[in-house]
This record gives sequence, structure tokens and C-alpha cells, in this order.
Amino acid sequence: MESKFKEIPIKEIGSYFKVDEEGFLVNPASPEKIGNEWKPVVDDIVEAYKSHFGENLHSVYVRGSVAKGDAVSGISDIDTFGYANLPKDQIKTDWVSDFEKELKQKYPFVQGFEISVDPTEDAPNDRILLLQSACVFGTDLSKEMPKVKVGKETLGHVYSFRKNLAWFDEWAQKPQETEEIRNSCTWLMKRFLRTGLELTMERAGLYTRDLYPSYKAFADYYPDKADEMKEALYLAINPTDDLDVIKKVRQGLGTWLEEQTASYKK
Repeated sequence: MESKFKEIPIKEIGSYFKVDEEGFLVNPASPEKIGNEWKPVVDDIVEAYKSHFGENLHSVYVRGSVAKGDAVSGISDIDTFGYANLPKDQIKTDWVSDFEKELKQKYPFVQGFEISVDPTEDAPNDRILLLQSACVFGTDLSKEMPKVKVGKETLGHVYSFRKNLAWFDEWAQKPQETEEIRNSCTWLMKRFLRTGLELTMERAGLYTRDLYPSYKAFADYYPDKADEMKEALYLAINPTDDLDVIKKVRQGLGTWLEEQTASYKK
């Protein structure tokens, strides 16, 4: 049966972060870079944050390709997060799932959505995230954060990779809906790509969250694994609902990446 999803070709899009004259990463995101097609979506999301948290809402951020002005219709997600002046147990997000479904119907050109809220006091733990995001509401907490250089501070996926695989392995043993399988395929393949980048990060002196540049940096250092990572790139932008296909990549490239990240300790 022919797939109802149009195949998206791999394109050489995305970039590495620029650094300033002292070697610190330069934030590539800003509210002004959000394109006209994407701004109404961001505005709706901000209004939802405000509606649910009112005067307790401290700030809202957008990260990724939308915040950098290079989002691609049909491919890019809208990744947002916010902070509220509330303790963790008072932050309710039970509205998010239904709201994301509404957004998907209203804006079908958006690949996916990420909406999350944490206590404002937790912001220092998210320094790397804040330093690559655009503040679209409230006071920008990134202005209070120390700058970052490419290196150990920008590592993250290598530390959680084994836990990610363990979650997937347990999840894959249970019956799943088609859409959940596709979503998990994208989630897992993106982690493969970003973990692969982190294996090269300190040697290459390059940092990105974009998928193609992550693949390219990895392929330059691990040419014997380049084809396998390219398959992960393809599946990240063309997720399958065939769980056997995902499991095969997990057992092959995933096992190899797990071995490579075993020595990484925080």
C-alpha cells in the first residue's frame, strides 16, 4: 500500500553555532528571526501559556529552526518551553496534549510541537538550552547566564543515551498506535544524530542541534558508520510506523553508540 506521507528528501540544511572572538557560543535565535508563516503559531502557543499560568508565568522561549529563521514547512517542529513562578507540584500540564492536537489541525505544516513548563528557580539547570533560544514573552533569563564554549559543557545526550535506549526497549514491547510509533521513531533517531555529533564535538569544535550538520560532523569522523547514521537521518525526517525497521536500527547503530558512550560520566 502506498504511504499517505510524502517522502521528504535529505537536504543539506542547518548550521553550526558561530563563536565570538573569545570562543563563546553566539545565540543564533531571536524573536525577530521567526518567519511570518510561523509567528501566528508561536503567538497562539504564548497565549496558551498565559491563559494557563496568568501572572505566575515568568517567560516563554522558542528554540530550534523556527527561532533561527530557517524553519522548513512540513519538516520543522515548534519547540517551546516556559517558566512559572510556582513550585513543581503546582505546575499543571494536563492541557498540553489536547492543545497540541488542536494546533496540529490548525497548522498542519508543523511537524510537531513541544510545550513544557518548569519552575523559574530551575532555569540555571537549563543554561545551554536558554543560550540557544529566543525569549518571546517575559524577562529573558539567558541574559543572566554565563556564556558557554564548545566542549564538556555542551555535552548532554551522551550521558542519557543508555537511559533513552532502555526506555525505547521497554516501550517497544507493548502494543502501540501508529502515530505513537512514528513519533517515537523521530524521537529516537534525533537522539542517535545528536549523540553521534557529541562523540565528535570536542575534537571538531562544532556545536549544533540541527540534524544534517550533526550527521555531517559524525560522518567525517566515523566514515564506516556514515551510512547507518544517514539512515537514522532519513528516518528522523521520514518516520516509519514499522517497528521492526526501528528496532533494526536500534540494534545496529544504537548498540554501537551505546558502546561509545559508556565511558562518558558527568
